[in-house]
Amino acid sequence: VAEMRLFRSEHLHLPLVPDQLERWRIRHADGVTAVSTPLKETLVAASGVNRNKITVVPNGVDIERFTPEVPPDEEVVARFLGLSVVGFVGSFQSFHNPEALGRMAVMLSETRRDVGFAFVGGGAGMEAVRRITQPIADRTLFIDRVPHARVPSIVRAIDIGVLPETAYYCCPLKIPEWMAAGIAVVAPAYEAIREIGTGISHHFG
Repeated sequence: VAEMRLFRSEHLHLPLVPDQLERWRIRHADGVTAVSTPLKETLVAASGVNRNKITVVPNGVDIERFTPEVPPDEEVVARFLGLSVVGFVGSFQSFHNPEALGRMAVMLSETRRDVGFAFVGGGAGMEAVRRITQPIADRTLFIDRVPHARVPSIVRAIDIGVLPETAYYCCPLKIPEWMAAGIAVVAPAYEAIREIGTGISHHFG
């Protein structure tokens, strides 16, 4: 409901109806799953439902597809021979703050000549990153949307995955995928994201 209000403001919405409907559905459901503890707490506070009705089930990852054993993507490897690669693979939605991603790349490039930047996805957000990073175009690679079957190899060609921003309650699927692939992750220190790291650590010991 909150994201509808933020990102679909061009549509007509009846005041209070979406919030009331969401609360009604949660109260009358036999059970509710939430992708993070912060989302569970938000739903409890908003609906007044017994917290025992809500089960936290974080997003999972196919560890047979996202694994360090996957060969790195040839296009990314060829573009950045001899460089460490910082990248983002996903939807360049406004709540991920893609502009911050572009500014980060430009700032890092000023002190680290041994780093290249790979951006894979598409949409207006990625075009914003392309504009911001124009001064370092010789060290960037932009790949539009790709079949999901190619994503594991692209992730494996990246050394550090960066998620600049997300909603505080989200469990971004890209983070467990990146972690399962064995690459480093830089992301906001939200509780929901810390839960992902804890879960992955427990799984792999």
